[in-house]
Amino acid sequence: MGKGGHNKKPTRLKVLKGTAQKCRTNPSEPPVIPSHDLRPPPQLDVGVELQLWEQITTWLHERGLFEEATRDLAAAYCCEMALYWQCVEQIKKEGATQTNMRTGNEYQHPACIIGRNALASAQRVAASFGLTLADRSDVSGAHPQKKRNEFEGLG
Repeated sequence: MGKGGHNKKPTRLKVLKGTAQKCRTNPSEPPVIPSHDLRPPPQLDVGVELQLWEQITTWLHERGLFEEATRDLAAAYCCEMALYWQCVEQIKKEGATQTNMRTGNEYQHPACIIGRNALASAQRVAASFGLTLADRSDVSGAHPQKKRNEFEGLG
C-alpha cells in the first residue's frame, strides 16, 4: 500500500521554491546531475511533440532540473500533450458528440475521453517537474544581479 501525505518533490525543486528544510530532506537522495544534451529522443517525430520538447527541456535546463534520468518522463509529457491537442483538433472538426446510427442516441466523442485522459496524465507529469501554475508560482529562480555602481553612496 502507498504512503499517505503529499507527493514527494525533489530537493532541488524545494530549494528553488524556498521551502527546503533540513528536517524534511532525504540526506541520501541522489543528486540531480544536469544533462546538457537537449536533443529529443527519436520517438518524438511530430511537430507539436518537438515544439513541446524544446519548451519543456529549455525550462527545466535553465533551472537545473533536466537530467538524463528524466528524459523519458519529459518525452512522455510531450506525447501526452500532443495527443491532447490532436483530440482538441478532432473535436473541433467532428463535434463533441456523435450519433449512434442504429439507435439514434447521442454519445460523447471518443476523442473527448482520450483527450481528457491525456491531459490528466500530462498534468501529473508536469506537477512532478514543478511545471503547473501552482508549482511554478512558488519557484523563484536565480535573478540576475544588478550591477553595483562603485560611486554609489559617495557624495
